Formats: sequence, C-alpha cells, structure tokens
Amino acid sequence: MAVGTVTQEKKPTIQYVHPRDLRPHPVAVSIPMSETDAQSLRTGIAKAGYVQTPLHTTPDGCILDGVHRWRFAQELNITSLPVTVFRYEHKAEESIHALNANIERRHINEGQKAILLLELEGFQQELAKLEQEALTRKQQKSKETSSHQERGASGRFGQTQKEDTVLVPQGTNTVKDQGKSVAKAATSKGSSPRTMYRAKAVAKDPQRKEAVKQGTMSLTKAYQEVKAEEQMQEVKQLQTQDRQLTDLEIMKTLDITVQPYDVWNFPKCDDRFGRDYPGRIPGQLIAHCLYFWTEQGDMVLDPMAGSGTTIDVCKALNRQVLAYDAHPCRDDIALHNLDTQGWPERTADAKLIFWDPPYFKKKDDGYGEHSISRYGCDAYLAFFERMARTIPDEFQGRLAFLMSDYTDEENSTQSIWFTDYVHIFISQGWKIERYIQTPLTTQSVHADIVKKFRESKRLARLGRVLAVMSK
Repeated sequence: MAVGTVTQEKKPTIQYVHPRDLRPHPVAVSIPMSETDAQSLRTGIAKAGYVQTPLHTTPDGCILDGVHRWRFAQELNITSLPVTVFRYEHKAEESIHALNANIERRHINEGQKAILLLELEGFQQELAKLEQEALTRKQQKSKETSSHQERGASGRFGQTQKEDTVLVPQGTNTVKDQGKSVAKAATSKGSSPRTMYRAKAVAKDPQRKEAVKQGTMSLTKAYQEVKAEEQMQEVKQLQTQDRQLTDLEIMKTLDITVQPYDVWNFPKCDDRFGRDYPGRIPGQLIAHCLYFWTEQGDMVLDPMAGSGTTIDVCKALNRQVLAYDAHPCRDDIALHNLDTQGWPERTADAKLIFWDPPYFKKKDDGYGEHSISRYGCDAYLAFFERMARTIPDEFQGRLAFLMSDYTDEENSTQSIWFTDYVHIFISQGWKIERYIQTPLTTQSVHADIVKKFRESKRLARLGRVLAVMSK
C-alpha cells in the first residue's frame, strides 16, 4: 500500500459509541468555530435529541471531524454517537483529514482559512517527505536485488542485464509537486496568493498566528504588525553599525516619505508607533516634526502622551523623550496631570514640546475622568491660557501644537476655532513660525455619518492644524 492511502470500506460502516470512549484530535480541536455556528449546532442537536451526522475517528477513538458535535452531545447527556472509522498509516494523514474536513465546511474568514491552509501545507509536505523516503528505500532495495541478479547473470552468461525501473506509487507527490498542489488548493478554496503571502509572514509569530486562527485578530492587522516589527528591527540593526544613520536613511527604512510641504497627509495610524488608544495620531506626523525641528540626541517632551506614539517615534529616530499623562496606558509614560501639577520639572531640557491635547468634547469616556475634554468651554480655554503663560522661561525650544476646530451648530458661542488657541498663545508672547495642515482622512468618518451629513447639508470636521511656535 502506498504511503498516504486510507483504509476504509467502499461503503463506510457507521458504528455507535459512547462519548466517553472518544477524545479530540489535537489538530481538530484547535480549529475555530464561530459562536453563531456553535449555537446553531448545539440547538439542532438539542432539538433532535441525537447526533445525526457521523463523527470521523481513528480506530482508537481520536476524533478527526466532529469535535463540537461530541462536546455538545456530552453537555446534552447523549450517550450514543455515530462514528465512521478511518485508518491511516501516518499521523500527518490524520491531521490532513481533520483540516480538510473543517476548511470545507466551517464559516471562517479569509485570514483563518489562509492560516489553516498553511497548516495543511505543512502536513502535506511532511507526508510527501515520508513518501519520498519510502520511494528511496524501495529504489535502494530494487537496486540491491538487481545488482545481485546481475552478478548471478554475469557469472552465467558474461553479460549485464538492464536495471528494473521503479515507478512512483500512484498518488505520490514530491515536495515540489506538493507545493504546487497546495497553491492550487488554496486558490480553489478562495484564498488569493496575496492572502497566502501575508499568512506566511504572520505564521512566523506564533501568538499572532493563533490570534488570526481563532478570529480575535484580522490577518491584515497581524501582517501590518509583523512587517512593522521587521522594519523596526532592521532600523535597530542598521543603527548598531559604525556610521550613524541620517534621519532620511532611517525614515526611508521605515517607509516614511518626507513630505516637504505645509500640508501633511497620512492615511492612517502606523501600528509600529503607539498603542490602540482614543485619539491616537499617525506616528508619521510626529516623525515629520522631529525631522524638521530637532536633531538626533535632542530631548522631546510630550505632556499628554496618550498612546505613547511619541515615545516609539523618538526611539526609532534616536531622540530622547519625556512622556507624561494623567492616565498612563504604559509603563514608560510617567503619571503627571498637566492641569493640576503644571509643566513637568524637566520641561526646560526639551528642544521640542509635541502637544496633542484632548479635543473639546471629544472622546470624553476614553480619556478618563481627569480629561480636560470634559471641561466647559470657558474652563477649557482657560486651561490653555494658563499653560501658555506658565511654561518655564528656561525653555528655549519650539512648541508643536496640534488641534482642530469644534463647532456647535446649535449654540455658536460654544464653538472653539483654531484661531482661538492661536490668539491665546500670541497673547502670552508666543510667535507663530509655521502652520501645517494635517487633515484627518475621509476614511475616519463612518459611511453612515457621511450619509447623514450629506442629507442634512452639514460639513464633517476633517480639518486639523499643527502650529509650530517659539517664545
């Protein structure tokens, strides 16, 4: 019998066994099932009072297909389960059976399918290797037999007979052929080459791979994070060389193209910089501030650090950083309430203050109870007047202040425009050096909101301005 052949009756016989005599195959039990599918399956079994579709098992009761049916049967005190027994020569074949049965039937997303197809590829390559080893042994045995016959024939007739040709058993694939068959299978199952490429990159990280497999993280996000870490690692490796990299070289490695304009467009937040946090901004924006207004080794201060994006960008671009927040979300952000404690003691050490404060009446619940976004309009503006006035005289650097307008269409007196902040800073002796337009993307506004604004003839706020100033 060729390696990879399953032994089974032409008409599979169904046996009935008690659930306690079965156990799940490790590959089968790891395959995810959505809550919707699980609930539907359990409800169907409970309503019928028995399991109708046979489980697939090995002769020793290892479940290749039907783990969830087995689990729900136990919960519902069902004591007899139909099973069809499959006999394989190798463990890899059992795993292939389990994966194939579930990939075909489960409602799984594209990323989950790609990860399972990669696992399938691994077991198929393992099986192909076993087949090749079996073929090699057979060929070796055939050569030895042929050589023995030749020696006998030569002794009798003085001539050598031609070697027998050993054929690959039907259904046997080499590893190379197996790779082609896997790619073809992936395409036939609706998984594109691009998706499989991303899945292979994610599979290098066991934790992210498992998160994608279980549906707790999208393949796209996992891939972006993996590639981001690879780029950051590349930068670290380059920085250990004898020659110090320039900012442009570092940014090029990080795929950040410098935009030498007074309008900066960044499509979305960069997963390499900062954690998922309310009001998080693209790390590329901070990188541009560092590029244009600081040098490597300079100190940067972020008084309301939020997600920690400034910290991560500073590390990548060889800047020192001081990060503070009233609600720190990570250990490298110091607990400090700018409103009640004033400017941090080391403010004067900074060459640049990057300040992206909570916007008025935005994300109140996400920023915590001490967020200034909860203040009334007058108190909110008074906070900025106080901060602009009390910054230490010893500070000789620049302040990069990021803010957007707030419009109250029902009560215009409660609207706060960017120019209101500018007037506050100018009144306290600050000089504006540059305005940079850093708009939000249209993707940041949900389609339903766009529809409502369009129908009501209203304008959504995408505008955001960075003011760079000094005293």
